[in-house]
Amino acid sequence: MKLKKITTNLMVENVKAAIDFYAELGFEKVLTVPEKGEFDFAIVKSGDIELMFQSRISLGEDIREFRYKKTGGTFTLYIKVDNLLEIYERMKGKAEIIEDIHKTFYGTYEFSMKDNNGYVLGLAEES
Repeated sequence: MKLKKITTNLMVENVKAAIDFYAELGFEKVLTVPEKGEFDFAIVKSGDIELMFQSRISLGEDIREFRYKKTGGTFTLYIKVDNLLEIYERMKGKAEIIEDIHKTFYGTYEFSMKDNNGYVLGLAEES
């Protein structure tokens, strides 16, 4: 058996707002369902990174256990970038920065922030 790919499907309160937030990080909208109006689902992509967003109502219909869960999670989306300072400056007024830029013991520069649904993004640039 060969595993080929993993794509995160994030439960969000508002799919359009999630698309707009991630556009600030360089993600482009690939697909929405429906194509117009209030979206239930979307896929965004930047380079090799792909994320899916699904509204609480839609995902709650697919997986009943999620119906009353809060958005956000106890994990981080760790994203390697080549323009950390630029992203930090652009996002610091638009997102909650929970860890300022710092050098890690393994040699990268990183910062962490919450997206507009409470998910933690760790952004890293190799030094």
